[in-house]
This record gives sequence, C-alpha cells and structure tokens, in this order.
Amino acid sequence: MFEYDGEIYIFAELFDYLRRRGVIGYSKLGSNGNFSRWKEIIVEPYHMSYPQIFEYDGEIYIVPETGSGRTLDMYRAVDFPDKWEKSVNLAKDIVFADTTLLNRGGKLYALACDMERTKNSELVLFGVDENMKLCSTELGCVVNDPVTARAAGEMFEYGGKLMRVSQDCSEEYGKRLNFLEVDSDFSSYYREKTVKTVDVKDLNIIGIKNPLRVHTYNSSENYEVIDVYSANRSLLNLFGRLAYLLYKKLRG
Repeated sequence: MFEYDGEIYIFAELFDYLRRRGVIGYSKLGSNGNFSRWKEIIVEPYHMSYPQIFEYDGEIYIVPETGSGRTLDMYRAVDFPDKWEKSVNLAKDIVFADTTLLNRGGKLYALACDMERTKNSELVLFGVDENMKLCSTELGCVVNDPVTARAAGEMFEYGGKLMRVSQDCSEEYGKRLNFLEVDSDFSSYYREKTVKTVDVKDLNIIGIKNPLRVHTYNSSENYEVIDVYSANRSLLNLFGRLAYLLYKKLRG
C-alpha cells in the first residue's frame, strides 16, 4: 500500500492463470470509495510477487520477489504509477523469498529467507553497499524459527517501536501472521518479540468465504491491507493448470 500526492494505491502480484506466473500491478482508490481495475505494470518471463514500494533518495522504487528468475532487482518509477524501469540489480544467482528492505538513517538493509538453503526457517540480515549490492553483515541469520522467520510485509513504526510482520510457516505457508517488536542497531545485535498473532481462522472478510492462508499485512498513514488465499475453482484457473501440465509433458 502506498500513498502518493493524496492518492491511495495498492501494488500487488497479479496471477496470470494462463502463463502460470505472477506479474506486478496496481489498483487506485477512487473518489467513490471503490478501487479501480487492476493494471499490469511490470512483467518478466518469470514469476513475480511481494512488491515492496518505497521512496529512497528522491525516487520511488519497487522491489518484487523474483526468486524463480534467480535475481533480486529494484525498479524505479519513470512515470508513476504506470511506467517503471529496472534500475538496480541487488543480487543475482539467488532464490530469496519475500525480501524486505528497511531504511535506517539513510542506510538500506534487507531481510530475506534463502529458499535454496533453509527455506522458511531462517531470516538473514543483509546490508546494501555503496554499489547498491546486497552484502553480508556480522549478524547474518537473525531469526531461526519457521514460526516467525518469513517476512509478511514492510516494517513500520508503531508507538515509537519498530515492528516487523511475519507469517507462520511451521505447519503450512501462511497459517497466521505475527506482529513482532524489533530491538536492533542492525550491526551488533538483533532481538525481536511477538506482541500479537492473527490466525487465518480469525479473519472475517466480506466476499471471501473460509480463507485458507494469510500472507501479508501492509499499511499507510490511513489504511491497512492484508493478502489472503482461498480456493479458486474458476474455469480459467482449471484451463490454465491443464494447459501448463500439457506444456510440461510436451517438453519432456
């Protein structure tokens, strides 16, 4: 979620059921209180999800999850919100999940799960060097627990405290959300404690019956938004799955 020039935007993964991969798009809140139709803005030949949007050094950037492309890139807004260009490669030949950047006093840090090494069980702290590349830190792994490791949204300040949101992946991906209070200087120590959990069973969402998983929480100055998963029984989804299975079979 992003507020800009008095307008409210939600940036999200839009799943293409025929291509079987996600692209990045947005929806804008209108004066009538309704959100606009989703519009695609960033498309790559690999799956994209979890777009984090933020301002840094006078520019607006999006960093989506692109682990299936074995890369992690920053896209800069050329003409917000419709036109973006790939401007920085933070890392390559990696498979990171839900990388979340944080600006502390003008210095960027990143928290990510390495899906090739530890999947959802370890959260690793990286720095961003002067060449805009991820670099290791002395702290390294700061969380070693599948209950709280994997990120679920942008970090934020609340009541003078730094908060991190994570998703419980101990039983299944996105069983519940954890809200954690972070105490860290990001160089010599990192501590966090859970202050609230929200189970997917506790959610009551108009238009969505029995959500199965909850994956993200984000907020702006005036709004909050969550991302949930529910069973999709549409014909388009079924056709897309069958076409994808046939494609894989034909390729051997």
